[in-house]
Amino acid sequence: MPIPVVIHVPGRWRFLRREYRRELPTSFDEVAELRRLPLYEDLCSAPGELGRLVGIRNLLRIPKRIFRRLTDDQAAALLDAVPWMKVWPSPKPVFTQFEWKGKTYYLPSSHGMNMCALEYPLADEAFMKWVDTGDKAHSLMLVATICRELNPDADQVTTRGDKRRPLLSRSEASARCKELEGLPDYILDGVTMFFAGMKEFINKSYGKVLFEGADNAAENSAQASSPNTTPSLGWWGIYFSLATDGPFGRDVKQVYQASFHEVCLYLVDRIKQQKAREMQEALRRSDFGKEA
Repeated sequence: MPIPVVIHVPGRWRFLRREYRRELPTSFDEVAELRRLPLYEDLCSAPGELGRLVGIRNLLRIPKRIFRRLTDDQAAALLDAVPWMKVWPSPKPVFTQFEWKGKTYYLPSSHGMNMCALEYPLADEAFMKWVDTGDKAHSLMLVATICRELNPDADQVTTRGDKRRPLLSRSEASARCKELEGLPDYILDGVTMFFAGMKEFINKSYGKVLFEGADNAAENSAQASSPNTTPSLGWWGIYFSLATDGPFGRDVKQVYQASFHEVCLYLVDRIKQQKAREMQEALRRSDFGKEA
C-alpha cells in the first residue's frame, strides 16, 4: 500500500505556508509502468542519495523550488520511506521495455523465466567481460542479447511465453548491438543490474549442485566477486551433450531454444540421480566403511 506523505513548507507569513499531501509507493511494482523508466533515469542522474531525492521529487510531483526548501530531517524521512528506491541488482526488472530509434525493445520476464538456453551464456559472457573491464561495449552486448524486438508471430509468443523475437545466434546479437549504439547509460545500467540480480538468483537456485565444481576455479579470478553460474564443463559443452542424449531434441539448435531454467532443472535432477547411484554402488562394495 502507498505511504501517505504530508509535507509542510514554512513561510514568513501564514498565507505563504504550503502543505502538500501525496503518496509514495512501497516498491517499483506500485509505480505505473510508464513512470518506471523515467524514475530510473532520475536515480542514475546523480550519485547516491542525490539521485534518490530527484526520483522522490518527481514521484511526488512537487516543484523544484519548493522541494529545495525541505529541511535535512524532512529529506532524511523521505529517503527512509523508500529504501527500495535505489540502483541495485534485482532479479525483477525495474522497467520491462524501452524505446530506441523508433523501435521497442523488451526485457526478459522476472528472474529470466522466459530466457532460452542460448541467450544466457551469451549474456553472461558479456556481463563478466563488463565486470572485468567496465567497458560499456560489453554491457551494450548484454542488452543486445536479452532485450529484443516484439515477435510478430502471435502463436509463437503464446507457445514460448515470451513476447520477444527469438534469439537464434551470436551474430544476431552482435548486429543488434550496432543498432543500439548510443543507448543512454541509465538503460544500460538498468538492464545490467537486472541481469546481475538474475545471476544471483540462478546461483542460489542451482549453484550447490550445478556449479559446485567450478566455484574453486573462480576463487582467485577477478570475477570472484560475481556469483558463478557456469558449469565446470561450460554451457556449450553441456548443450552438445544434451543434444546427444536428446531430452530437448537431437539437434543442438533445439537445445538452444529450450527454456534455460528447464535445462538447469533437468541437469540438477540428472546430477542428483548420478550421485545417488554412486552412493548405492559404494554401499554395495564389501569394503565400504571398513578401516584400511
